[in-house]
Amino acid sequence: MNLKLSPIKTEDLPAITEIAKTSLPYDPISEPLIHEKIFEEPAYDAELTIKVENDGEIVGFLAGHVADIFDKRCGMIKLLAVAPQHRLGGIGSIMLETFESKAKEKGAQVSRTMDSIPNFLMPGIDPRYTPALILFERRGYKHVDERINMYCSLAGLDTGTEELEARAAQKGLVVRRAVESDRDALNDFLSGEFESWKAECAATFKNDPISLFVGCDGDKIIAFAAYDANNRNTGWFGPMGTNPNYRGSKLGEITLKKCMAAFQEQGKDHSIIPWVGPVGFYSRTVGAFIERLFWVFEKPLT
Repeated sequence: MNLKLSPIKTEDLPAITEIAKTSLPYDPISEPLIHEKIFEEPAYDAELTIKVENDGEIVGFLAGHVADIFDKRCGMIKLLAVAPQHRLGGIGSIMLETFESKAKEKGAQVSRTMDSIPNFLMPGIDPRYTPALILFERRGYKHVDERINMYCSLAGLDTGTEELEARAAQKGLVVRRAVESDRDALNDFLSGEFESWKAECAATFKNDPISLFVGCDGDKIIAFAAYDANNRNTGWFGPMGTNPNYRGSKLGEITLKKCMAAFQEQGKDHSIIPWVGPVGFYSRTVGAFIERLFWVFEKPLT
C-alpha cells in the first residue's frame, strides 16, 4: 500500500460519508451529519482531522479535536472508520497514533472516545462495533464509563400539555417556544448548573423555528428543553433542565412533550434521547425505553 495522511477537506465529504455508512450501520449517517460533526465542531482543528489515502483513494478517516472537558485536557476522538476492504492492514492504528501524537503536542493529557460534548455523534462506542473495541484495547485504551440512549416512539404518542400548562399557569408559570430575545436570559440561567449545555442550546437558535422551549416565571427563565441541537434532523432530543426550586411543577414534562410534538410535526416516527440519566422520568412521561449502550475508553498521553 502507498498510504498518505492529510487533513480532511470539505470536498472529501462524499467519500468519507460512504465509508462511515458502511462502518457505522447502527447510526443515521448522512453527508450533512458528517459535516456537522467535523466542520461545525466548536473546537475544530484541521490538524486533528485525518484522512488516509491509498494511491489517491480515501480508505479511512479520523475526526477529533482537543478540548478542556471532564476536568482535564482531552484529545476527543469523535469519528473513526476504515473502509471494509482495507481493514486489518494497520490503518486504524496509524490514524490513532498520529492523532495521539498531535493531541499530546496540543496539551492533551488523555485521549478519549466519542463523548465529545457538545457536538457528539455517539456518547461512546456501541459494543456492536466490536472491531473498534478491539482496536482501542490493543492501543492501550481502558474502559472507563458507560452511557445509554433511550428510544421514544412518536406514533400515537399523546403530546398534549393543555392540562399541565393550565396547572402551571395557576402558579404564574408559562411554557413557550424560545425567541431570539431570550438569548441573554437563557445564558444567565444556564450559567452554573447547566454550563456545559450552553453550546447545544445556542445551536438551537440557528434553526427555524428555534428548536428550544422555555419555562418562565414572569421574565425569568426557569426551565428549558431542546431538540435538533445536535445531530440535526435525526430526532435527537435534549438537553433539558429545570431550576431545582421549580421541580415538581411539571415544567420538565411540558417542555419534553412540546419537543416530541415538534418531532411529530416534522413527520418523525421516533426520537432518540441520548446520554440519559433519569431513565424513569422518560419512561414514565413518554414511554421511552433503553435502546443502546455505549462504552467510553480513555488512554493517558502523559
